[in-house]
Amino acid sequence: MTKNKTDVEFDSDVGYPYHLQPDIIKMALFIHNAKDDTEKMERVEFGLSKFDYKFMAHVMAMLMLPYLMEQGMKSNDYKDYMEQKHKKFN
Repeated sequence: MTKNKTDVEFDSDVGYPYHLQPDIIKMALFIHNAKDDTEKMERVEFGLSKFDYKFMAHVMAMLMLPYLMEQGMKSNDYKDYMEQKHKKFN
């Protein structure tokens, strides 16, 4: 099969940065999809037993990202930026 310029074999053609490795994303989803907090903690403990600290630190960072984004969007700096941006384009 001949690939055209837009075909990408993600597992072989893409040079993933460490924090976006598919295994890190999969582990984050595994923890995120737990039915309750107890199961989430069990899954975190499982990850810690199977992977190194750096790997699990990146998993936990992925899980914290939505919260951090929400907090950032509540900041006065962000609100001021959006207000200025809105004024500029209207």
